Amino acid sequence: MKTGHKLTVASIVLVVSILLLRVDGWFGLGFVAAFPLAILWWFELGRELRDSDAASPFRRAVGLLMGLPQAVFGLFSLITGVSIIAWVLYNSFWRRDPHYTGGFLTFGVGPLLVLFGLWLLVDAFKRGSSRDGT
Repeated sequence: MKTGHKLTVASIVLVVSILLLRVDGWFGLGFVAAFPLAILWWFELGRELRDSDAASPFRRAVGLLMGLPQAVFGLFSLITGVSIIAWVLYNSFWRRDPHYTGGFLTFGVGPLLVLFGLWLLVDAFKRGSSRDGT
């Protein structure tokens, strides 16, 4: 099944699940399952449109536009990670806030969020099949 078809099915499941929530709350499980899949398939379809060698300029432009939500998500992850690192550094070297419960330089997931955000930002508009390492 192509990525576009998968994204279409996930989008339909999202809408139908929301509409059927009035019937029974169990239909919310369709939303819970389809929402992250729709996000991932959106990223993948944008990547496919950008990577296509035989793509028209219109398809390439659509692929770039589809990379915008991925870039926003990457920017959000990057800002969150930098904020966590800044909070830890502030509490380790300047003044310890009473709400801070971490130890000396305990960054947690901050560095991983920074790396993940940078990767998403670069990948959102990158073209080429060099992503798989071959």
